[in-house]
Amino acid sequence: MSLSKNNKALILCACAAGAAALLTTTKPVKDAASTVANGLLPRGIRNNNPGNLRDSGSAWQGKIGVDDKKFVRFSDMDFGIRASVLNMLTAINKHKATSVRKLITRWAPAFENNTAAYISAVAKNTPISADETINVSDKHTVAALMASIFKHENGHSHGINTAKILQVIDKYGIIK
Repeated sequence: MSLSKNNKALILCACAAGAAALLTTTKPVKDAASTVANGLLPRGIRNNNPGNLRDSGSAWQGKIGVDDKKFVRFSDMDFGIRASVLNMLTAINKHKATSVRKLITRWAPAFENNTAAYISAVAKNTPISADETINVSDKHTVAALMASIFKHENGHSHGINTAKILQVIDKYGIIK
C-alpha cells in the first residue's frame, strides 16, 4: 500500500458486529484485525461489557479481569449483557432507581457524564418516558431499555439489539 506524505492510510475493517467502518490512522497498518484489536472499537465492545460496568468487587459470571480504567472484562458478550441486566435490576429493585431518569442518574453520574443528554437519549429510544416507572417484570421493556443504554455507551448497537438481549435474558432465566 502506498501512503501519502503525512503517512495517513484509510483502512476498511469489518467490526465484530459485522458492520464495516472506515477508520483513519496516522501509521501504516499491516492488517485491519490488529487495528480493531488495538482499541478502535469502544471500550464496552472490546471488554464484552456493553454497559461499561466498573469493577465493584462482584464475582460476575464470565468475569476475566478489569482493564486499565477498572472496567470489568468478560469472556464473552452474553456474560457482559447478563451482568448489565442484573446490575440494572438491582439498581431498580434495591436502590429505587425506578424510572429512566433515576436509573441513568445512578448508572451515569453527572461528575463523569452529560447525564441529562443520556436520559434524553435513552427515553427517546425506549417505550417509556423519562419519569415513568420501569416495569421490571416485562422483559421486552427491560431489553429495549438495555439496548438504548448499550447504544449510548458504545456509540451504536454493534449488533446488540433488543432481540439479542431478550435471548440472553431467556438463556439465563433472568426474567420469567
